[in-house]
Amino acid sequence: MSLLSPEDLAACEAVTASSSLIASRIIDAVAQHAGISRAQIIGPDRSERIARARQITMLVCYNNGLSSVEIGRALGRDHTTVLHGIKREKARRKAENAQ
Repeated sequence: MSLLSPEDLAACEAVTASSSLIASRIIDAVAQHAGISRAQIIGPDRSERIARARQITMLVCYNNGLSSVEIGRALGRDHTTVLHGIKREKARRKAENAQ
């Protein structure tokens, strides 16, 4: 006996594909606006400029309904790294707005 019907499986796959597409579009948009490549956002570079763009990407993805696991999958990072990045970017924006 199957837990999910073929229709249910297709619906689950559609949600996953949708999340991947949203993340991909956000990565491309942030990369373009930051003047860096998509590969730099996804890659291992930890320089301040690249890390900030990556954290902005995480926050925008999160604000668009993606889970930390989905964001992590798109960026090649662990979900806890994503949660940390979102927290850092929110704090940075709060501090900038307080000035």
